[in-house]
Amino acid sequence: MKFLILFALTIGLISCAERVSDGSAGEGWITLRIDPGAISEPELKIDSFVDSVRFVKLETTERCIIGQISRLFFIDSLLVAVDSKAGTLLFFDNRGKYLRTFDKRGRAPGEYTRITCALYDSIRQQIAIYDGPMRKLLFYRLDGILIREILDFCEQAVIRDLINLPDGSFLCYLPDAVVGQRGYDDRYIGLWKVDSAGRFVKNFLTYRTLYPISIPRYGAYLTHLDGDRIGFTDGVTGDIYRFEQDSLYKYIAYDIVGPKITDFPDRQAVPGSEFAYVGPMWAEQKGDYVYSFWSDDRDLFPVLYSGRDDRLTVAELPDRRYVVGQHVPNNRNRVMTLVVTGEDILLQQSFSYPEEIERVVLRQVEGMTEEQIAEMNPLVEIWHIKP
Repeated sequence: MKFLILFALTIGLISCAERVSDGSAGEGWITLRIDPGAISEPELKIDSFVDSVRFVKLETTERCIIGQISRLFFIDSLLVAVDSKAGTLLFFDNRGKYLRTFDKRGRAPGEYTRITCALYDSIRQQIAIYDGPMRKLLFYRLDGILIREILDFCEQAVIRDLINLPDGSFLCYLPDAVVGQRGYDDRYIGLWKVDSAGRFVKNFLTYRTLYPISIPRYGAYLTHLDGDRIGFTDGVTGDIYRFEQDSLYKYIAYDIVGPKITDFPDRQAVPGSEFAYVGPMWAEQKGDYVYSFWSDDRDLFPVLYSGRDDRLTVAELPDRRYVVGQHVPNNRNRVMTLVVTGEDILLQQSFSYPEEIERVVLRQVEGMTEEQIAEMNPLVEIWHIKP
């Protein structure tokens, strides 16, 4: 979701939130109240949780035309962009200079038909690509040499997101199916673990009721946190979990004032259908913070929870000084990344924005024509999160 769209949609929103006790402190989670009936802050200032912001302008050449970045990897001095539209990985240095393209598309052994999900294993220094249509997981060295591939990964189960664990096993997630649903194995519903060969180990969370959820095109339900911990966002309720030492525990639950998705059981989200409920559209855990965007079916608004001071902020607008692009996941715990396309920049010029953003963003395209801006590779906006 782009800020330019958010800006147009969130004018006039009234919302607020407060922290409430949940009676479940012994189980270790916090309950936060979201009430779209009053306002907490007019604008969510990112300097409340971000130390610094910088831009990397990705070089544009005939050899590296990016379609759609769905994920970014920071690997030593490299910046790797996963282009799910083109089915490639593009390698840049940390200043944005193009280095090479990784492209193994095909149907032969060692090749993939689509990048459904890409992972980076920092321990083994390898990239893993999950090919959803072919239900296989392939492992490559950074130079593109195939290490191995797992055919029939998770016994052909459907997977929306997965993440690698330090011991070589994986967590896999599917939010849009339920136990007993025809064509699905009950073990592979919700959140489950498989070993390094893709064989089922254990299910940690499952679903028995179908709700009209939407699947984000480019988002991550699972993310690496400090140490060996994994952050997990429930794609149905929006609740926040932590996975540690082979156990899943709830970190944050939301007390929503107004209609919520669980008020629409046994319903499916189909094109043209409308379900008016309050719920998160996207969320990301980084460091001691959970940053998310919510919708009440009319407007979108940012929400920030700070674990440092146990503070919840719900704002009418995101910070207009920086937020101009699409949030995409990355492999670093204390870094958030956004992708700013040339079209975003051109559209921005038709709005009235603060001088800070005009000065920072437009400096990246100084001297370029509108045609050059429209065809350029994106800028990567990097937020360094406070410790």
